[in-house]
Order: sequence, then C-alpha cells, then structure tokens
Amino acid sequence: MEESAARVVVELIGVAGAGKTSIASALVGLDERIRARPRVHNGTYAATVPTLLPTFLSLHWPPRRVLTKEMKRILRVHALHRLVRTASGPGLILFDEGPVYMLARLLVFGGAAVQTRAFAHWWHGAIALWARTLSAIVWVEASDDVLGARLNARAQSHRLRGASESVMRAFFASYRAAYQRVLADLEAAGAPAPWMVATDDTSVQDTAQAILTRIRTLPPPAMPVVEIA
Repeated sequence: MEESAARVVVELIGVAGAGKTSIASALVGLDERIRARPRVHNGTYAATVPTLLPTFLSLHWPPRRVLTKEMKRILRVHALHRLVRTASGPGLILFDEGPVYMLARLLVFGGAAVQTRAFAHWWHGAIALWARTLSAIVWVEASDDVLGARLNARAQSHRLRGASESVMRAFFASYRAAYQRVLADLEAAGAPAPWMVATDDTSVQDTAQAILTRIRTLPPPAMPVVEIA
C-alpha cells in the first residue's frame, strides 16, 4: 500500500449535455490553479496493470468471453487514483469523466459481466478507495428537453444526436439510475453527499463561479489516500 499527501479532489458528474465539460473549462478560467481533466499517461496505465491482474483473472473465472471494455474501465478507475496519488504542486484536481463516471458506465454497459461475486468484490474495494479520496461530487443536471436540445445542437457528434425522444429519455434514465447507485455506495463508505446544480437557465460562467465559491471552502480529505489493489 502507498499513501499520498491529502489533496482536494472534485468530480463533476451528470448525463450527456448537462454541461460538465463547459463548466470545467470555465472553472479553470476562474482559477488557474485548478487542474481540470488531467490526462492519464500511458506510463500510469502500465504501472497500474500489475496490481489489477488478480482482479482481471477473477473476473474471468470460470472462463468466459474476454471482458475487454470492462477491464479498460476498471483500469481507468485505478489509473485515475494513481494520478491523484502521484500529483504534485498546489491546486485542485477536477474530473468531469472521473471515477464516478467510470463506475456508472460499468453499471450501464456491463450487463451480466457485473453480476458476479468477483465483480462485487472489486466494486467494494473501488468504492472504498474513492470514498476516501473525493472531497466533493457535483451533480450537474438539466431537464430532459434541455439535454436533448443541447445534444442535437452540438458541433461534435454524439450517439444520441437525432435520436427519438423516448430513446433519449431512456438513455438519461439509465445513467441517472447508475449514478444514484454509485453515489449511494460511496456515501455508505463515507464519501460526501453530492451537490446538485441545475444548468437549465443559468449561464456556464455563473454556474462555475457558484461552484468555485463552494469548492474554496473544502478541506482536504481527513484520511490519507491509500491504494487498495
């Protein structure tokens, strides 16, 4: 096990179109000490793989199809934590596709692969790991109508662009349910309750300023960050 100095770690969560990326960029513009959307380098992934080999083996016993996507998501959950542990310098680490997002994606897309005892064992450890690490979780939300309009107006492509209203609503509902499950497990393990922030009628800049004001009141995690393999 390895410990790091405690530091403030915040994740913005929410379904597609809620405004996470725009808010993250605005926060950096307001405070250049914020390290938003930090890149995980290949070396970090490579250093993380050995600690996860027992987990990957247990997920495939008894032998089944290769869980490529599931293993990639599990690897990212732990690589993000290694990034936090090895980060240096002052400031705040801000994720908008961080561990909570990855855990939710595992639930949304994992299917039968996440209904196993081996996965449950890994899940318990990952939840405990991030419950000790996250200083705050900000749930960014908007109504389904607003979300759909934003996705259809995006310059970059998205799988939901042009989809029917029923398809969009089902997609949003599946992610919200997954987030609720992840957050409930995190809170039970000692993580802070999420802040709910509505973006329907508020500008990105005003939303970012309100979030930053509250973030600045956060203390670092009270407990040292300990890696759990």
